[in-house]
Amino acid sequence: MLHSTLKPLITPLLDSLVDNTLHSLALMPRCYLCGTACQRYWALCNNCHQALPVIPKGCPTCAVALDNNASCGDCLKNPKPYIASYCSLSYQNPVSYLIHAFKHQNAWAIGQHLCQHWLHHNNATIERVQHQTNTLIVPVPSHKKPIMSRGYTPASYIAQYLARTTRLPYAYLLRSHLHTAQKSLNRAERLRNLTGMFFTADHSSKNSLCEGQHVVLVDDVITSCATAIAASQTLLQAGARSVEVWAIARTPMH
Repeated sequence: MLHSTLKPLITPLLDSLVDNTLHSLALMPRCYLCGTACQRYWALCNNCHQALPVIPKGCPTCAVALDNNASCGDCLKNPKPYIASYCSLSYQNPVSYLIHAFKHQNAWAIGQHLCQHWLHHNNATIERVQHQTNTLIVPVPSHKKPIMSRGYTPASYIAQYLARTTRLPYAYLLRSHLHTAQKSLNRAERLRNLTGMFFTADHSSKNSLCEGQHVVLVDDVITSCATAIAASQTLLQAGARSVEVWAIARTPMH
């Protein structure tokens, strides 16, 4: 008797609960890698997030993955103009796929996810920089053709996200004369291609924005270090007191 009395009240509640659950699942973002619902992260499910190839140890200057935290042979042989590099992921699948989707498919959720991953793995770096005086976040400028097709620069998106999160000042300070895209070139060609290719937006001004600043140079991927080298040299010539590099991923040593 009690069951038959409560049934008209309980049934609508259960139906509503099922409908709300199905609606929530339909609206829940799907993982870009496996397609399952994302409950904690917006771009990847927890399993795919945990499986991302993290760089546990590496060269303190160029961030290439090593078995220890000693300087790599290339940095010992060819000292870099910047003092350090900080990356969180190894540029291999699925990271290469995710960065490609972010850059060429306007997958903003992936960009945010990768930025959050970088922030989580570089807490000590963030705290150190936040306590420094005269620090400026500057993105690496893109080749003109990709800017025209995308409508934005990936490095600038990442740099602005990190600047907002860390509450550090941001400036789109660098410009590029570059005419040949870097991705089609080997390391030696990249270095030649970038010689004299960067300039600061305020280069005609007597006092540059980076004068006396510790500049955090931001890019999506460090490949041959050619871009970081050329951009850092330009910033130092413009008056920056020092440069360090932040990037989402680093290509493995071959």
